Amino acid sequence: MIGSIDIELETINSEIKGIHHNINVFELGKEDELKVKKERTTGEKILDQLVNKQKHIETRIEFFHNKDECPTCQQNIDPGFKAQKITEEQKDHDEVQDGIVGLQSILEEKNKRLEEINSIQVKINNLQHEMIDQQSLLNSKSMYRGELEKQVIEVRDNKTLIKQSKSTIEEDQIFSDNIYEEKTKEIRNKSVIELATKLLKDTGIKSKIIKQYIPVINKLINKYLAAMDFFVQFELDENFNEVIKSRHRDEFSYASFSEGEKMRIDLSLLFAWRAIAKLKNSASTNLLIMDEVFDSSLDTSGTEEFMKIIMEIVSDTNIFIISHKTDLLIDKFTNVIRFEKHKNFSRMVA
Repeated sequence: MIGSIDIELETINSEIKGIHHNINVFELGKEDELKVKKERTTGEKILDQLVNKQKHIETRIEFFHNKDECPTCQQNIDPGFKAQKITEEQKDHDEVQDGIVGLQSILEEKNKRLEEINSIQVKINNLQHEMIDQQSLLNSKSMYRGELEKQVIEVRDNKTLIKQSKSTIEEDQIFSDNIYEEKTKEIRNKSVIELATKLLKDTGIKSKIIKQYIPVINKLINKYLAAMDFFVQFELDENFNEVIKSRHRDEFSYASFSEGEKMRIDLSLLFAWRAIAKLKNSASTNLLIMDEVFDSSLDTSGTEEFMKIIMEIVSDTNIFIISHKTDLLIDKFTNVIRFEKHKNFSRMVA
């Protein structure tokens, strides 16, 4: 029996070495994971900057196409000067467009590489689970072999004890096999529970899912901030800690900004989450109700830019704005519904 177990142990050890070797080979195939992720993140930031720059160039081109008079000094703009500026801006626009196309191609390659790395990681996980099973089997067999060796020493040169113990050994063998099966089952259950615990922690599946959406969330937030002419770089990490950079260099906290600027950030976050919900098809709605947005600390510039977002970015939505600034806002909306307090009850004004 010991000889048979030794053969099994040798086979199991060989399989474990083979699995370990395969894991090392796969690990070598994903050594560039951090580098690729960093390059993709950097590329996405640069792409956002190029897109914003392209929009500003398009705005200037549109200005020279549509304006014959300077809005500041009220003087006529020379046609030759207009043509020259349009040509220069169009050249800059084409250069930025070429950069965007090239960068998108590079980002596509990085995404393909990350998909390959994820596939490799799945294979590594499967091999690690297989190694755990083999190691459990090895430990169980080794313990059983040790018990057999003790019995051999005890009964050596004692034929009578051998005969008396034969039936006991057979019973113990059956019992040991049952114990081994139960132990193997419990070890697997323990492994599953430990893995589930790891996956359900904040650093597990939750973190992985959030990491997938963080780039999209940051892109949408910065898109709406740019739409309100608030040019800062706003980024959230997987724990939703914010990093705000002005001029893409100086770091600020949320509390560093004025109340009007804070409101722009809040509105950008609101629109970003609404867009994410719509992209996931979990909460797609054409209704948006905003209570006293204009009555808070939103400044005049922020109000104008917010109206621009309402008219352009969420133009396909039925919007209800609740406000007390009726005199300032009444000409900005197509329909107005008035309410008044009468004997402590709100009623619609006819």
